[in-house]
Amino acid sequence: MSKKRERIILSTMKDRDIGPLFKHLWQEPPKILYHYTGVDVLEKLTNPESGKGKLWATDTRYLNDRTELIEARRFITELLIKRTSKNASGRKKVLSDLKQIEHRNKGDEVFVTSFSSRGDSLPQWRAYCSKGSGVAIGFRSSSICDALLESGGAVIRSDDDDDGVASSRPTRCVYTNKEKKDLVSEQMEGYLSIALGTHPRLTPARSLIFLSTLLDMCSPLFKHESFREEEEWRVVVVSRHPNFPKRHFRPGLSTLVPYITLDVANKTPARYISRVVIGPTPHEQLAKLSIDKLLFTRGLISAKVDNSEIPYRSW
Repeated sequence: MSKKRERIILSTMKDRDIGPLFKHLWQEPPKILYHYTGVDVLEKLTNPESGKGKLWATDTRYLNDRTELIEARRFITELLIKRTSKNASGRKKVLSDLKQIEHRNKGDEVFVTSFSSRGDSLPQWRAYCSKGSGVAIGFRSSSICDALLESGGAVIRSDDDDDGVASSRPTRCVYTNKEKKDLVSEQMEGYLSIALGTHPRLTPARSLIFLSTLLDMCSPLFKHESFREEEEWRVVVVSRHPNFPKRHFRPGLSTLVPYITLDVANKTPARYISRVVIGPTPHEQLAKLSIDKLLFTRGLISAKVDNSEIPYRSW
C-alpha cells in the first residue's frame, strides 16, 4: 500500500489516534514465521542451484480458499448497505463506488505467501504436508520484511506503488466477524461522511479512492472463520505491471499456477531460516539427522531442528 493512499485514510482519523486498522497493519510480526511444506521444498529452498532463499508467492485465484479477496468486499459491503438502509441516495452512492472499484481492479494480479505463527499445528500438518515428510520452515521475520522481488535478471526492492507494484510486510489475518468489524468501523464511518458530503475536509469526489484504499488494505487480510486455527500471517504483492515481478508457472492439479518469487536470503544468506520443525514421521531420528546435515551443508548452521511433539500417526 502506498504512503500516499495511506494518508487518505489517516486524514479522517481524529486527533493522533491512528485507530485499530493501522495498529493492526503496523504491528510487529513474531520473530519466527512458519511455512508448512514438504522436505523437497526445503531442499530446493536451501540449494544455490535451484534458487536459494526464493519463496513462491502464488496468484490468489489459484489458492485453496475460494473466498480469497472476496471476504472483505462481502463483509464491508454488507455493513455499508445496512448503514444506508434508510438513505436511498447514500446507498446509491455506495453501490456506484463499489461497481467502479470492481471495474478498475480487474487488471490487478495479487500474489500471496502464507506463514503461520504456530510451528507445530496438526491441522496444518494434515492440510499442507505429505504424510510422513512434512516440515514447518521457520523464517526470520526480519528476512521476510527485507525480501526482494525478481525482475528478469535483476532483483528490485518494491515496498510502495513504484512500477505499478505494491507489496506489504507480513500482516496478521483476521477471522471473526467481531474482529473484522472492530478494525473497519471507524474507516467506514469516515467513508460514509465523505460519500454523503458531511466530512469537514474531503469532498464526495474523494469517496471512491477512500473506499478503494480501504478494500485494498482489508482484502488480503480478511479470511473465512473456518481457517482461524492457521493463525496466518501473509505477505501480499499487488501487481499492475505484466512483467514485474517476473512470472513463473508450476503445474497444479488441474492447471498451471502462476507465481512470483521473493528473495528472503539477500541480506542474511546464512541466517534467513531460524528453525525447522519436522512433522509427524515414522523415522524421527533419521529425519532429524538428515535435515541437520542439510542445513549444515548449505551454510545454515544457526538453524535449530526439532521434531513435532504431536502424537499423530498417518502411516
